[in-house]
Amino acid sequence: MVFFARHREHRTRAWPNTIAPGLGLVGLLAFFVLILENLTTLVGGSTALAIGIPALLAVALLLGLVMARRGAGTGSSPRPYAGRTAAPSGPAAVHAGQPPT
Repeated sequence: MVFFARHREHRTRAWPNTIAPGLGLVGLLAFFVLILENLTTLVGGSTALAIGIPALLAVALLLGLVMARRGAGTGSSPRPYAGRTAAPSGPAAVHAGQPPT
């Protein structure tokens, strides 16, 4: 929806570019609200789980954002990968196109 709002030259018809995605978004938000309102019932009546599951997801999201800002996992630093240069042997070598040793 944002793409078609910014690039009016690609917006040819209202239904596939605006109305249908907007209705889908409204439906997803409605289900999200229903899930949050009934989370205690959905997890079996445990209030601790109903609080802990969203809290765990929020912590994972924040940790992922922090790691992304620091560049973790992008391969920008060769140090974590320094010991991983050995040639494959055994079954892995067969799959790599090399004869077994």
